[in-house]
Amino acid sequence: LSNGEVTDAQVIDDHTVSATASIDRSEPEREAYCIFRSREYSGAEVGRAEVYLQPGEETTNASVEFSTTSRAYVSELYGCAYEVPPYLDHEAASDQ
Repeated sequence: LSNGEVTDAQVIDDHTVSATASIDRSEPEREAYCIFRSREYSGAEVGRAEVYLQPGEETTNASVEFSTTSRAYVSELYGCAYEVPPYLDHEAASDQ
């Protein structure tokens, strides 16, 4: 995958965040997945979520809401890859 960035992130409460990222895909015909993470003010990671991306457009928007162990300060796109782990739900739709 080429690159991606979080375009919207919200702290819902002390243990929940939501994030949306815009992801540019060099091979849009392939399925992929991305990892989002949230960190607290000290920089320690407090939450992580993986999102399945169906084959689609060159630029894809992916959204996720996930739990954190404490209040998040920042959410970011940790990375994306084409080697989708078998445990991810391949039926889950991203906002394409």
